[in-house]
Amino acid sequence: MQHKFQVLKSSWGIVIFIEITEIVNPILTNDDVVVNNTFSLRIEKTKNISSEKIVLWFSKAIKDVDNILNKVIHDTKICFQVDSVDFVMTDFQEEGLYCVMLEWLERRYNINVPKIEIDFDYSNNKYIFRKNGTPLIG
Repeated sequence: MQHKFQVLKSSWGIVIFIEITEIVNPILTNDDVVVNNTFSLRIEKTKNISSEKIVLWFSKAIKDVDNILNKVIHDTKICFQVDSVDFVMTDFQEEGLYCVMLEWLERRYNINVPKIEIDFDYSNNKYIFRKNGTPLIG
């Protein structure tokens, strides 16, 4: 399933596209990253970003809603195969990876996810992402 995250609160914005395939009861490979007892990540070809950054932010998003997800999937093992992550490098902040995954999970599983507050810091020319008033930090 494809998803697009975007924010525009200044003269520039962030747009991130992802495509993820959900694999139910997967046979894990050595390259798969186990997020917890239920979820894992499989990173396919990515450009402009390391798989470690994707794993960092996508894992955070999954862990933040895993209790809600487990009620929906009833502890079925799921591997999220990340088929693509695309963005314009000049208009990118890695915190957006957390947001795009959180939105993808919300849309795919029809769940309520934590609200992420996004403001633009004009003095530093960057977006500030907050969850419950606390800045997201990688």
